[in-house]
Amino acid sequence: MQVGDLVRRTDKGLTIRGVPRKGFRVNLGVGIVVSLQPGGSNPVHPTATVFWFGMEKHYKIAESLLEVVSATR
Repeated sequence: MQVGDLVRRTDKGLTIRGVPRKGFRVNLGVGIVVSLQPGGSNPVHPTATVFWFGMEKHYKIAESLLEVVSATR
């Protein structure tokens, strides 16, 4: 994953025993990776700041919860 890649949220962790978690945004659409940095506190893990086009906002999210839709060259 690199800055400029188009990504979308995977469905990992969206359910508890097959039941969707309440209040969780399942379909964020496509976003673009703005920056990559370590995040979290225990344990520290790779995170990405993503601009989500549909919401027009930036959010930090674990890289493991993203899948690349279109990679930059």
